[in-house]
Amino acid sequence: MLFVPDSILESRQRLLNKAEAGKIPHERAYRSILESDPYDEQVLLDFSALCEEQGDREAAEKYGWRAAEAQMSWEAWLELARLTALRGNEPLGIAVAEIGTRRLKLDSSVCAMEDLPDLLAAYKTGMPHGSKLASQLDALIAIFESQRAEELPEVTRRLRLHRLLLELEEADGIERDLVDRIVREGEAIVPLLIGLLRGYAREDLCRAQTIEAVLALLGEIGSPSALEALIEFSDFDDPELSGAAGWAFNRIVELQPEAAGKALIAMAPKLDGRMRLLLAERFVFWPRWNVIDRLFDLMTENVDLIPREERGEFFTKLAISMIVARRREGLQLARRMLRRHGNLMDRDSRRECNEKIELFSENGGNLLRTLGEAKRAEWTVYQICAGEAEWPDDQEDDQEDEAEFDD
Repeated sequence: MLFVPDSILESRQRLLNKAEAGKIPHERAYRSILESDPYDEQVLLDFSALCEEQGDREAAEKYGWRAAEAQMSWEAWLELARLTALRGNEPLGIAVAEIGTRRLKLDSSVCAMEDLPDLLAAYKTGMPHGSKLASQLDALIAIFESQRAEELPEVTRRLRLHRLLLELEEADGIERDLVDRIVREGEAIVPLLIGLLRGYAREDLCRAQTIEAVLALLGEIGSPSALEALIEFSDFDDPELSGAAGWAFNRIVELQPEAAGKALIAMAPKLDGRMRLLLAERFVFWPRWNVIDRLFDLMTENVDLIPREERGEFFTKLAISMIVARRREGLQLARRMLRRHGNLMDRDSRRECNEKIELFSENGGNLLRTLGEAKRAEWTVYQICAGEAEWPDDQEDDQEDEAEFDD
């Protein structure tokens, strides 16, 4: 989950309010929040601080690592550096502080700062006073880099993937060699790449051009574990990001159709209505994939996860996706869905859904013959990472399609 639903945010606030009022322990509140959203950076940091206050430095560092990898923010990395040094691992603490400092330099908000954050105070010894913040950051990074030659091998191993990601974040032009090195890491680097996506989705961290590359890299790695994140990004306002997400989804299906199908079969009944519809939209590119009909059926299960007032629109849009993806077979799927689940809609919604379905029948408009074949974008991962790909504005296309169906 990259974008947090309002229901989880509201529940989060209620739990924190109860903890602040002394009605429940803070630890209980934090654990409950993390059950719903395991990547809540602020709660992970607060839980880490609570563990430190209770004298459990090992647990504090554990939650510090989770916070640092949740969204890849400089604040979490600098806090992790402090915790790591506190536990006596100063060499790792210095190396972690370097990553945090480099991420701070990339943050556009740094220009509004007058001085280095307090978390970097321990590393300021010997630096010139009165210099501008940018100069201080450059000087501090140079100090960190000078210590790399004497770095312990275990520190280098521990941070190798993180430094590879940082190289991606700092790159103005992403070369083939960097793409290849990241893709070769395979599944091991996928959770960290998704952390960058989460940071951008929640806090606008990282540059959009980097996120476009991250999406493409996830597709080229071909891990089905990235599919849910890619579905979420396929609805992003920026066509360069939604386009790259769609390309990445298609690339994973192309590389691993069986594994991708199994992952989606497990995922589909658990998704909310919006995510199910976004997933259904991807199937227009894979009309002959052998799992599509099963996936469409699974999307009609556990409908109680969808608010009653949204079900009419959900079933109508799902029916259209069935037909657009599967043509005549989709028409039968949509009719069967309406027979099975029509009782879950009010009368007006059921009638509207039926009318939209029949628009595609031979007796109701013959729209099936007008549907064009969906074409998958043929960009390579190298072209996308180099910023050479051009993406259509799907939102404009969707508005035109909806207008056609409403006529």
